[in-house]
Amino acid sequence: MSSTSLCATRRSNPQPPSAFRLTTAVAVRTLFSAGIAPRAAEELREALEVLLRGVYTRVVAPAVDRVPSPPRRRYRRALDRWRGGVAAIVAAYRASGVDHGDALSLLLAVRDEHGRALSGAELGDQVATLVLAGAETTSSVVAWALRLLADHPGAAARLHEELDTVLAGGPVTGADLPRLPCTRDVVREVLRLYPPAWAVTRTATRTTELAGLSLPPGATVICCLYLLHRRPELFRGPALFDPGRWAGTDVPRDAWLPFGLGATKCVGEVFGTAEAGLALAAIASRWRLTPVSARPPRPVPRIVLSPGPQPMRLAER
Repeated sequence: MSSTSLCATRRSNPQPPSAFRLTTAVAVRTLFSAGIAPRAAEELREALEVLLRGVYTRVVAPAVDRVPSPPRRRYRRALDRWRGGVAAIVAAYRASGVDHGDALSLLLAVRDEHGRALSGAELGDQVATLVLAGAETTSSVVAWALRLLADHPGAAARLHEELDTVLAGGPVTGADLPRLPCTRDVVREVLRLYPPAWAVTRTATRTTELAGLSLPPGATVICCLYLLHRRPELFRGPALFDPGRWAGTDVPRDAWLPFGLGATKCVGEVFGTAEAGLALAAIASRWRLTPVSARPPRPVPRIVLSPGPQPMRLAER
């Protein structure tokens, strides 16, 4: 299982279901409520998966994009497919002249102080950012949750008891979320241990003293949320997976920051946590996953903090 693929195996179905495919489909339907053809949606998903694999390398080593190589060519082809696909969707929206009340309609209506609309490239970048926020991050949370639950049978048993009681074998809906506190706490604990946005940057707006250093205005500070969430003065047993720690706990405002804080806080917090909770409840209520290997996953620092490939055996509950 990874943030881009839930590598579960069944004797009757050798094709693994994909957490990334699920969350991407949800994000695309949220962005484009008017709907797009299944093949077009699949092409966007495939292109985005290639882009996600290559963008982290380009962030940390921009010069790599100037070196001719097969990965560079794949990345460029995927970028062309993504921009072409988004351009076709945008053209269809503009031709219809209908405000669908979705994210793309809002982006098309945006104007800057000079009355200029977003360019095609800008629209493509904005859509990619929104799909990334609603897909790769959420699939990473679900993937980590399923692996951690498989490694902690006590926590898994409590989750299954809650799901069996509340859902009673039926499908989960948004209306069920308030009645699933254990599911919510599992998501919160995964976001603490393995925040998808594991490192964020902040810019000093004035001269600031930090850890004995004087930072001038404009200085960039990298904040590692992965380390912050594991500080023993903030969390008891910080390295332990313990969803129960959230029951009745008053966590300090600046101790748990998977979505940031203040003016730069992620606007998708409610959407992302609800999507992760619903996906986790839907999967865990019907399936039991067992790791093929007992080797613990090692976090892979990409744009999000991925668990890497984690093959799992899938059995119906």
